[in-house]
Amino acid sequence: MTRHPTVKAVPVSTVKLQYGAQFFEAAFARFMVQVFLMFQVEQAAANIYLPFQRLPVFHKIKFWIKDPFHRGLGSETSDAVHVRPSRRDSREREVPARFDTVLVNLGVGTGTDIRG
Repeated sequence: MTRHPTVKAVPVSTVKLQYGAQFFEAAFARFMVQVFLMFQVEQAAANIYLPFQRLPVFHKIKFWIKDPFHRGLGSETSDAVHVRPSRRDSREREVPARFDTVLVNLGVGTGTDIRG
């Protein structure tokens, strides 16, 4: 992964409006809450205060996906995640925002199911 973000300090409001991540704060709050019952998640997430107004943004992240079945050489895959704010092209046409969603393995489950 690259060491430095593409943009060092993007306001959260810009992330929501221009990057198309409308529910960033709610999703981040739910990620921070480590309880398992839905009503507990909603209650706890509603009380989370984000202690920042700006955050670094990486417009492209490349990574390797290891083969969960250990089939040998050449079985790894490279992939990339893209994030771009909305903008205007050279002909002043609107280019919509792009915000790829990523599932992250936190290391608490097994490597081959959605719980990990």
